[in-house]
Amino acid sequence: MSRADESAQAQQLLLNALKSTPGLGMPEGTLRRMTNLGPSLFQEAMKALMATQRVVVSKQGGRQNLTEYHLVQQQERREPQDGPLSPLATAVLERLSTRAEGARGLSKALNVELGLILLALDELEAAGQVIRRQVGMLVIYRGISFQ
Repeated sequence: MSRADESAQAQQLLLNALKSTPGLGMPEGTLRRMTNLGPSLFQEAMKALMATQRVVVSKQGGRQNLTEYHLVQQQERREPQDGPLSPLATAVLERLSTRAEGARGLSKALNVELGLILLALDELEAAGQVIRRQVGMLVIYRGISFQ
């Protein structure tokens, strides 16, 4: 088996292990035990998954200095809906065209109630103007033009 095939197989093992705990991160040690991958193959496969933004890593300080990996949940794109955007959706899209951000951050930056921001984000998703990604409990929105 070629190294590329081994890496692809290792990536699939890691993805399957992370899918077993949806919405939660998994410590590196647990992932390595579950997948039975050697250190170099684990690192190679994880680096590839992070490069394609399918997995993100978080490091926590403290006594154990824990490294956790999280599966990035991607929403499927909806068919764009025609029609003009509301003024608030336009303002949100303008902000998301320069940087990715969560709903709370948008609410604070635009000084608008969170519920209204969520409605504007739903409108933008329906119009095919933003992409929504979930990492654990955090949801990040990106303007299509920002990618």
